[in-house]
Amino acid sequence: MFKRKRSTKSWSVRAIEFMLVMVAAFITASILFPQPETVEIRVIEAEPQVQVVTTTNTASDALINASYEAALDYMRAEDYFKSVGLLEAITNEADHYWAHVSYSFVLYEMGQYDHAISVASEGIRINPDDAVAWNNRCLLQALIGNLSDGLNDCDQSIAINSAYDYSHNNRCYILAEMGEYQDALQSCYQALENNHRMPEWVYTNLGRIALKQGLDRSAADMFITALDYNPEHAEAYAGLGNIMLVQANYTEALEFYELYKIYAGVHYDTRYDVKVSYIQETMARAGQN
Repeated sequence: MFKRKRSTKSWSVRAIEFMLVMVAAFITASILFPQPETVEIRVIEAEPQVQVVTTTNTASDALINASYEAALDYMRAEDYFKSVGLLEAITNEADHYWAHVSYSFVLYEMGQYDHAISVASEGIRINPDDAVAWNNRCLLQALIGNLSDGLNDCDQSIAINSAYDYSHNNRCYILAEMGEYQDALQSCYQALENNHRMPEWVYTNLGRIALKQGLDRSAADMFITALDYNPEHAEAYAGLGNIMLVQANYTEALEFYELYKIYAGVHYDTRYDVKVSYIQETMARAGQN
């Protein structure tokens, strides 16, 4: 199994080294291994902020504002089932931008992507000049397969706020899914330059790009770096499992896939059930435990 050992190099040094490896790979244009499917990379933002609603109905305003504060408290505690009802009531009652942003995030966390897109779209209607709702809809579109629409939303988010780290990372994910690896790399590096608040997502994207190019050692380095930042980052374990599967190291692949399942929660990709079944059947035929 790959050992997780924190590197003493800065992220910029590691990124430059990785970029050199990737440039060499593009020049040789050699695909060394058949590639397994990879899990979606999910970075969406609630960025809950206090927004005070003021209308002509003082009693209604007080109720909406109190409900939103309560919803934020539940979100901070990751109790999404309690927050969802409050946010739904608020968004039905008022054009409350941050309630719509938060509601789209909660729906995402509950796996309700189509509904989350609808709510994010309402947030964009209310305030088209803020980058967060555009970013949220960007990733949600990509997760249901609408890559072109997601990329357009991502570009709009970046046009509004060029320093918005999440949008650059999501743009990297979408471009990688579209096979535009060089542009994807640039977006990942831009996310790091902008001091991405969750660097494990960026390094996971970099690992996925390397894996698609057959660079399993570089991919492993990126996934391990992601785990240095967050030892519970599910998608990094999935990436390491994919490397082990390609190399026919089935026991280690199963161990990584199990860790992925533990940490993925509601976002678990059921395609991995197929991979696990394949490994178990292969090991059984070979007489392995």
